[in-house]
Amino acid sequence: MSYEDKKAYFLELLHRLMLEGKIKLASRGKFLEGGIAEQIALYRERFPKNQQKMDADAFDGCWFLTEE
Repeated sequence: MSYEDKKAYFLELLHRLMLEGKIKLASRGKFLEGGIAEQIALYRERFPKNQQKMDADAFDGCWFLTEE
């Protein structure tokens, strides 16, 4: 799978889990505000643009666990 395919798959999974009420997105100890579509859009905007940026300073590929 290409990086873009993996990204799209991940965001779709995230969306479904949120719709089912299984997860919620938070930042710095506070749940994100807005609807699911708005939260996914924000997440998509901040998602690393390519695999190199995903790997840079990531914690085992989990970029969302870092301050970057």
